[in-house]
Amino acid sequence: MGLLVHPDMVLLDLVGPQTVFSLLMAKVHLVWKDRAPVTTDVGIAIAPTTTCRLVDRTVSGEFPRLADREGYLLGTAGLLAVWLLFLGAYLLACRVTVWLVRGSTVVGTARLFVLSLVPIAVAYNLAHNSSYVLVQGQALIPLLSDPLGRGWNLFGMAAYSPDLTLVGARFTWYVAVGAIVAGHVIAVWLAYRQTLRAFGARRAAVVASVPLTILMVVYTALSVSVIAEPLVRFRTPDPSYSRLGPAGQTISQEPDAGGVRLASSAR
Repeated sequence: MGLLVHPDMVLLDLVGPQTVFSLLMAKVHLVWKDRAPVTTDVGIAIAPTTTCRLVDRTVSGEFPRLADREGYLLGTAGLLAVWLLFLGAYLLACRVTVWLVRGSTVVGTARLFVLSLVPIAVAYNLAHNSSYVLVQGQALIPLLSDPLGRGWNLFGMAAYSPDLTLVGARFTWYVAVGAIVAGHVIAVWLAYRQTLRAFGARRAAVVASVPLTILMVVYTALSVSVIAEPLVRFRTPDPSYSRLGPAGQTISQEPDAGGVRLASSAR
């Protein structure tokens, strides 16, 4: 599986698909014309893991059809699979809760805890979009001086351009980790309050909170491990995806009558 990277790309456009494919244990290659690190919209450098040479037939429109068949369909299926996986994990935790504390159903327990998941959704939105909002939100500044696009400069800020260095990699990392951990902690606390209200006895509430607490810990560990996955990595290129082959050979893509042919030559 290959994901195209390029200078000034929106980092969120890469992190989202890469998160899905990582959960599916798919081998993901970051593709660009060379292996020089490219800088994203928030200043984080990404090192491509392989290169590709697009032949003339790519421009003619065949590649978009292949991408639609092999990329969008797989990406959509993977996204749905991840949703179903998390839903199944949540229902399993509710099933264990029903087994530990009698007197309820799986559906009733799921409805009881569902609002406790809202802080997690807010946390993920903050983790993934905070840097984008802070950088791209600066575009509102020149709009204040010229809100109607009439060439005005009411506050002397019409020529202002967003500062791409406003948000650094360190800030993005701490915001993402802090938001994810805080969201899950708040979710666990809300779930405990809900069980205390539903079951009355403190002991029963603690026992009923255990499955969901374990699930939140797993979610937190998984989320932090995903965002901790280094975006910049240097390793030996895969010869099957790279122009750099074994034993100093160069692998290039050359079109022939049957499609794309790999031709290798020793240096």
